[in-house]
Formats: sequence, C-alpha cells, structure tokens
Amino acid sequence: MALPEITVLPDSIKITVTEEHIKDGEPDTRELCPIAWAAWDAFGQTIAAVWVIGNQIIVGRYEGPIPFIMPEEAVEWLFDFDDKGTGEPIEFIAVKDETGIVRW
Repeated sequence: MALPEITVLPDSIKITVTEEHIKDGEPDTRELCPIAWAAWDAFGQTIAAVWVIGNQIIVGRYEGPIPFIMPEEAVEWLFDFDDKGTGEPIEFIAVKDETGIVRW
C-alpha cells in the first residue's frame, strides 16, 4: 500500500476567525479555542492536529509538529477571549516559524 502524498505547507497562511468559530470556541483551551477552529478551516485536511499555545499555532503533521507565529494582535485577541469568553471576528496572517522550535 502506498503512503498518501504529503502536501507541503505554505510559509504563511491567512487565519479567519468567524462568529461560528467564536461561538464554538472554548476559553483557556489549546485545541478548542476559536483560533484553533479557524486554523483547521485554513489548513484543511493537510494537518492532523492543531494546538494554540502562546504566540504559536502548532499544526500536527505526519512528519511532526510545525509551528506558525501569530501577530501580536491575534495573541491579544486570544487573551481577551480567554478572559471574556467572547470577541469579534478577526483575520490575520500566521507565518511559519523557520526555527521549527515548538514552545509547548
């Protein structure tokens, strides 16, 4: 049996957090926050898992975790969501962390 073709991830990706992501999101969670749901939608089936930790969106892949860096405005938005449990939709660009260092 042949292994599936592995799609190369982009160097940056637009993350769009919608009202639905906010409604479905859970404060203070790595895997269920609105940014994680939005990352699932942005990356599609090229990933196996998503964690949002600090300023990173970490996507799980066959070859291991790959970190993407969020801009400060997204990090602040997430802090506010964790504190209030709600927020307005937001859109931002996450950039692949070329160091490959995952900050768990």
